[in-house]
Amino acid sequence: MADDENIIDRGEADITAFDLLNLNQQAPFTEKLEEAYDVEDAMTQSTKGFVPGIVSSLTTDTAGILNRLIDMPGLNRGDSSLYGPKDYYDTAFGKAHEGEMVIPLDQVSANPNFDKYLQNMSSMMVENASSQLDKFREDKGLVTKENWNSYLQDLHSKDMLMNSGVEIDENERDEVLQIGKLLNQVMDPRPYRMTEDGNSIVIRSDLLPSVPWEPDPKFTEEGYLSLPYGGTYSMRDGELFLEAPSMFRATDELSDEERGIFQSDAGTDYLKKMEDYLYPNLSPQWRYGDTTGDTLSYQAGQLAPGIAGLTKLGVKGAKGLASLYRGAKNKLLQRQPIQAVDYLKMEPYFE
Repeated sequence: MADDENIIDRGEADITAFDLLNLNQQAPFTEKLEEAYDVEDAMTQSTKGFVPGIVSSLTTDTAGILNRLIDMPGLNRGDSSLYGPKDYYDTAFGKAHEGEMVIPLDQVSANPNFDKYLQNMSSMMVENASSQLDKFREDKGLVTKENWNSYLQDLHSKDMLMNSGVEIDENERDEVLQIGKLLNQVMDPRPYRMTEDGNSIVIRSDLLPSVPWEPDPKFTEEGYLSLPYGGTYSMRDGELFLEAPSMFRATDELSDEERGIFQSDAGTDYLKKMEDYLYPNLSPQWRYGDTTGDTLSYQAGQLAPGIAGLTKLGVKGAKGLASLYRGAKNKLLQRQPIQAVDYLKMEPYFE
């Protein structure tokens, strides 16, 4: 006991930890630690995904990898140029291009996997955009609502200049487009808009979300719509067509004839249950089941057989470490936690 200061001498290590935790104020670092504990709890409370993770890693993932990375002309229903290591990489991780795709509603309903993907993409867009806006404010030091509102007013002035044809700095232009896109995705979390006649949807590149630590949904150079964990689509003669399946959904490419016994009602039901059991969710975010615990146990199951699972789990681990690092950095740099903002009520709005 150090009587003159009335403090307990805990040693250098404990003092450092105590300073970082700062129990008098909820700092970003402690919030990230609590999130990490929540993830650990979720992992221990759910083992739902472990067995399907093992089975998929040994069977369907292997089949999907072989299917996409080995170019077999004549055996694939879609564009053969999308198959092979380089072509797969370019489609999944390559540069995004401007584009749009008009899809009749009857074609959306005729492709239930595509329809489900759109629904799941819409459901994650508000949280996804909001978290990116929070990180942007952290990095810019826009801590208070007043700071943020002032920044938005300035950004809106630049947006008006751009709309009137005035040239502005390229970095400022990119920032206007980035923040405008995120705010619009909070206000209208749909990756599409309806046509005037109400009979079709239009998916545009500027409506697709950017997902941190994941390959982004995007249009390719050829005009295909690349949906991570969902497949690559095109419109052929007025019909929505799966040009190439996701590497993680090997059976999606099978035609009705190739499905054989699965064409019966019982067979179709069995196949759907098998796909739901073995495959990750149809979503831009890597998910399995209904909870974080389901996803983590699925990833752990995929880790068990070999390197494919290790890679995926490693990416998620890196994501968690990056979040913890960012929180620690904010604390060490004396950054204040940002005030909560309801981005849905933000004005001015961007075109």
